[in-house]
Amino acid sequence: MDKKIVGILIILTIALALIPTITADDDRSYDITRGIVNLTVDSNGNLQVLETYTYDFKGTFHGVNREIPVKDGEGLTNYSVTTDGAYNSVSVSNEDNYKEFTVNLYKDPAKTQAISDCEVNVTYNYTMKNTVKIYNDVGEVQYKVWGGEWDQGISNFTACLNVPSRNGVEYWINPKNFDGTSKWTQNTLQLHTDYRESDEYIELRAAIPRSEFNPNPTDGNIINKNGLDEIKKIQSEYNTKYDIANMGCVSTIILEFIYIVSVVGIYLKYGREPKIEYNGIYEREPPTDDSPTFINAMIPDRFKNVGDLNDNGFKTCIMELINDGYLKIVNRDNITENKNNNIRLEITDKDQSNLEFYQKHAINILKGFMYNGVIDFKKMENDLRNEENAERFNNVYRAWKTSFISRNIPESIKREYFDDTGSVYIKVLSVIILVTGIILGYFLFESNVELEFIGFVGSIALIVSSIIGLLLPSTFGGRWSKEGKEFEMKWLNFRKYLNDYSLIKEYPPESIEIWNKYLIYATALGVAKNVEKAMNSIAYNNITDSYYYTNDVFMFSYFGGMNALESAITTGINTVNTSDIGDVGGGSGGGGGGAF
Repeated sequence: MDKKIVGILIILTIALALIPTITADDDRSYDITRGIVNLTVDSNGNLQVLETYTYDFKGTFHGVNREIPVKDGEGLTNYSVTTDGAYNSVSVSNEDNYKEFTVNLYKDPAKTQAISDCEVNVTYNYTMKNTVKIYNDVGEVQYKVWGGEWDQGISNFTACLNVPSRNGVEYWINPKNFDGTSKWTQNTLQLHTDYRESDEYIELRAAIPRSEFNPNPTDGNIINKNGLDEIKKIQSEYNTKYDIANMGCVSTIILEFIYIVSVVGIYLKYGREPKIEYNGIYEREPPTDDSPTFINAMIPDRFKNVGDLNDNGFKTCIMELINDGYLKIVNRDNITENKNNNIRLEITDKDQSNLEFYQKHAINILKGFMYNGVIDFKKMENDLRNEENAERFNNVYRAWKTSFISRNIPESIKREYFDDTGSVYIKVLSVIILVTGIILGYFLFESNVELEFIGFVGSIALIVSSIIGLLLPSTFGGRWSKEGKEFEMKWLNFRKYLNDYSLIKEYPPESIEIWNKYLIYATALGVAKNVEKAMNSIAYNNITDSYYYTNDVFMFSYFGGMNALESAITTGINTVNTSDIGDVGGGSGGGGGGAF
């Protein structure tokens, strides 16, 4: 037989043999079906701990592990591990204030075969020294009988505290949401729960009269002061915080309801639009003589507020300057039909005295990124990858927007068209709710209170809804005047005309000058691509008419100049935007474990 075929068969045989093993690893599981922890306090301050856990293994396992925290100054001694239902070998190591027991389990005395599909009891027996705190008035045991670091939850869990005498003993079980039972049986305090999650600790805390200990206990942590009142104070404060946290959880739902009702109420009072008689479907000419940059600011788009400029506003301004002859293309001979041309501009000698301030300001911004007298947007984009350059650009770019709004759309003019009172109220309320949601979420997360899940969901709801409130356009809570509503609807209908290719084809502009004007307005309104397409097809016969070669506005928009400018702006923006007495739950013991 061919050696290659033999080799393939051998590989297939090995692969098939491994499939059951892989499947077995994937299918295996285990449960901790029972746990018993016995704590015994002796008169010398020792804490004897006896833990037994029953594991129900499904599939093949090699052992279990148990990690027990040991605080500074404490000692874990006299330890032993026994198993019932399997043979074992034990290794013990110290890892970062933990005593780690690794218990390998076998089903044969020779300890060569891993266990499979069986029940095993694992018992840990050890002594904790300097864990019991001996004050002048009481001895304190604060021990996590079930730690919050297990890999698996436990069913049918019982913990017992054995003391010399129950007389005068006070105890607490933490956290407060412990849902089990506790009772005294003679001198043994027993607590029980049917189930506890792997990350939900149980801490038993007890204050035992000092008279139950030797006058000079050698194995306890001697603290020369009274401790009972302080222990009670800590537990009382914890209970108060717990109750407040529960109230905080409920308050998140109440606040969310109040927020939604308030937003709806603000909308009903301030946001309902006036009725007007205008019923137009399309506008085939610009409805007003306002500048394209002004229209970009005043006509809402997605999440843009009335009276705010977006990036299309700056691009519109550059297009205006090109159209009016203050900027011109300098590398016209190198432009191809590829729409990703590196179109470069230069500032002409045309007198700028008649320009609006925002237009002069835009030219000055471009001057800051001139290279040998030429505006190269590709180089500008590369320079704006530098954080210092990007910061400088963002400062002047924001100043340009702010300056345009303050000079061209002061509040007095804006209010002739639009009243944003309701929008302002919604945003202020949203900021308050957002901050409240973050604070509540921070304090309620992993608070281990009964209503923690409700608090978590409520906090998330507050944060998400308030962010939505902040992102809502001003038209949601604000309201157009009758004049402003007609203004908005006419310009939106003009945008519909510009964005409808078939309509432009049926009713095209009468001259290239008007085409250019419409292209600039289309840039302001965010629909330039459709006008470019129509202009190319209708005005320039798919670029077969060489007249387009003299039209800088069309060439800049169609052949990649607009894309290069937008990419440079985006890069600049993105570069900048791209930082003694233990408290409750602080007891000894705890830790966790798993299986392998």
